[in-house]
Amino acid sequence: MLFNNAGISPADDDSILTTDLDAWRRVQEVNLTSVYLCCRYGIRTCKSAWCSIINTASFVAVVGFGDLADLLYRL
Repeated sequence: MLFNNAGISPADDDSILTTDLDAWRRVQEVNLTSVYLCCRYGIRTCKSAWCSIINTASFVAVVGFGDLADLLYRL
């Protein structure tokens, strides 16, 4: 099993109008590139049909979604 828990949401990555390119690149490197590289390596090393790759983003734990439970219930 491969478990990726990658995700950042730094204060300087606020709005497209105020975020500079360095902050944008840092977020992309952690949130996308690192997960891509881990999955790429993990897929190559899976020796079993039962191999699992799980991706999560830990910064999401601090974001509130007011009616998410209701939306999921309606599905």
